[in-house]
Amino acid sequence: MEIQFRAVPDLGAAIAKADRVARLSLVVVLVVVAIGAAAMRRPQLADCAFATDRPGPLHLEDRAARERLADELARIDVVASNFRERIRSDPPQSPAAHALRSHETRPDRAFRYCQIVLREQLAKDHALSDADLPPPAESERAEE
Repeated sequence: MEIQFRAVPDLGAAIAKADRVARLSLVVVLVVVAIGAAAMRRPQLADCAFATDRPGPLHLEDRAARERLADELARIDVVASNFRERIRSDPPQSPAAHALRSHETRPDRAFRYCQIVLREQLAKDHALSDADLPPPAESERAEE
């Protein structure tokens, strides 16, 4: 048994045109999604940044180096505190109960995260280990 197909010229053109339309639609959707994602994306850690005045090894047996380290750690606490307040001002992402509970603790988690990241950066900039740094401030408000 042999199956024969009749060539229908209009059907071929319709299929080819539909294929182009489908591809075009897909491209348009991808472009819209990419633009939307780029517009919604913001640098989350832009406010959690700290630059060491003079990077280089610190010799903690020197009193001036210890004071400098203490001053930089205090500045880190202020940056982390400001970061916490910026995060606190963000609205909840969802009205769900879990999201609201998570939103309540998010500022303090952001504070600790920022503080840890900046302290690690400071230790690296000054060729120190984490053990050389005093424990981080756990207070609700860092002194400004």
